[in-house]
Amino acid sequence: MKFSSKVLKCGLSPMRKFHPYAVAAEAKGRKIYHLNIGQPDIETPKAFFDAIKNFDLPVLEYAPSPGIPELIHAIQGYYAKLDMHFDEGDILITNGGSEALQITMNCILDNDDEILIPEPFYPNYYTMVYTCGAKIRPIPTSPEEGYRYADRARIEPLINEHTRAIMCTNPGNPTGTVLTPEEMRLMVDIAKEHDLFIIGDEAYREFIYAGEPLQSLGEFEDAAENVIVIDTVSKRFSACGARIGCMISRNKELMAEAMKYAQCRLSVPTLDQVAAAAMYSVGPEYFAAVRDEYKRRRDTVVRKLKEIPGVVCECPKGAFYLMAALPVDDADKFQQWLLEEFEDNGDTELLPGSLVDRSHLEEANMKVLDSTKLRVEDGGDTGLAIGSLVEADELEEINQRIRVSGGSPAIARDLKPASVKRVLLGITRASLATDSFLSAASFQETNRVLTEAAIKGKIDPLIGLKENVILGKMIPAGTGMHRYKDIDIRENYGF
Repeated sequence: MKFSSKVLKCGLSPMRKFHPYAVAAEAKGRKIYHLNIGQPDIETPKAFFDAIKNFDLPVLEYAPSPGIPELIHAIQGYYAKLDMHFDEGDILITNGGSEALQITMNCILDNDDEILIPEPFYPNYYTMVYTCGAKIRPIPTSPEEGYRYADRARIEPLINEHTRAIMCTNPGNPTGTVLTPEEMRLMVDIAKEHDLFIIGDEAYREFIYAGEPLQSLGEFEDAAENVIVIDTVSKRFSACGARIGCMISRNKELMAEAMKYAQCRLSVPTLDQVAAAAMYSVGPEYFAAVRDEYKRRRDTVVRKLKEIPGVVCECPKGAFYLMAALPVDDADKFQQWLLEEFEDNGDTELLPGSLVDRSHLEEANMKVLDSTKLRVEDGGDTGLAIGSLVEADELEEINQRIRVSGGSPAIARDLKPASVKRVLLGITRASLATDSFLSAASFQETNRVLTEAAIKGKIDPLIGLKENVILGKMIPAGTGMHRYKDIDIRENYGF
C-alpha cells in the first residue's frame, strides 16, 4: 500500500512516543512523573462542571460551525478587558489550539512553502506544517542568550520567495521566553515589510512571572491583515480534556477561507463549548493563585537542577516548561533507560544505579523504615522546602499554626525504602564492586579507582583476601581470622 509523502515525513510525537514504556513501568509498580506533556494538575474551575450539570436541553445538537455565540461573546469579553476588541466574525472556535493551528497552516501554506519558527519549538508544529506540504525553517536560538530571537540580522536572512509566515510562540513553549513590547513591535514590522503572516501562539499568556503583562499580537491593529492569534482553554483554565480553542484574526478574507475547514468538520462539541463559556466568568484571583503556584514550582525546580553538576538551564520567564541541557549523550536513550532500568533509591542514602550487597541494602532500608521523619512534598504556606525532612510532631505543630492563620498547610509523606533488582555481575564489575578500593585497584582501572578513593577519603577495612595479600598482611582465612589472632598454642604432654 502507498502512503502520502506528507504523512511519511511526519514522525511520532516526541512527547508521546515513550508512553508505552511508561505504561510498562507503572505496571511494575513504579511511580512515573509524566513530565513529557503539558497537562496541568491545577484544578479546573468549578464553573466548568457546574455548567455541564445544569445543561438540560433534550437534544445535544450540532453547534454552529464558527462556535456557539455564548462562547464567542465570552472570548470577546476576555480580550476587551485587555483592551483588544474583536468582531464576532474575527473568532473561530476550534477543537483545541491544535486545530486552530492546523486550520491556520492549511489556509496559508502550500507545497514547498516555508514558515519561520524559533527553535526549540513545540514538536507537533512539524506535523502541522508537513501535512500542508510545507516545511519549517528554524530561527536558531541559544540558552546563553535566553532563547531570544527578535533580531533583524537573525531573521531577515532566512526569508526567501517561499516564506509565508513567522510563528511567534509567546510565552515560549518549551523555552518560557517572553518577548518584550519592543521585540514584539520588531516582529510585527518584519512581517508587514515582507508581506508575511505572523502567528501568535499565546496559549500561556496568563503565566508571566516577571510582573509585566504579556503584549499580545492582537494589540497591533496596524497589522490586522498579517496577525493571527491562537488561543485555548487547555492551559489557561487547566481544561485540556475539553478541547476548546480558537483562531482569531481581523483579516476577513482569511477567516472566510478558514470557515471552509470549520464547516467540513461540522462543529466543535456543543457541551464542551457551553462549559468553556462558563469558565470565562472566573475572576483575576484565579489566575493570580495559579501563577503563584507555578512560580513556586519553577523556582524549586530551577534551584535543584542547578545543584546537579553538568546541568545547564535558563530560568523561564513564562509558561510552565523548562529547557535543561543534561550531561547525557543521547536524551532518548537516557529517557528509555529511566523507564526500563532505573531503580528508585527511595529516601535512602544509596545512589541510583549503585551496586550493593544485601546486607547494605537491608541496613539502609531499616534506617528509613525506623525513621519518624516525613518528606515534604508541598510546603504550602509553611516555608518548608520541598524535599526537606521534618519530624511528624513538628510538622503537625507547624501546620496547626498555619491553619489558624488561614494559610495552606504542608503535605508530607512517609519515607520510602529503596527498590532494587538482582544483578549477575561479570568478572570486571564484580571485581570493581567491592568495599575495598585496594582490591578494585588491583584488577583494572587502577588510576580511576585510586583517584576516586583519594578524593572521597576512603578507608579500606582490609576484610578481604586480595587487599591483605597486596599489603603483605596475614590472610583473614582459617587461623588467620581475627578471632584466632590471640590464641596461645602450647605443647601438652599430659595425654
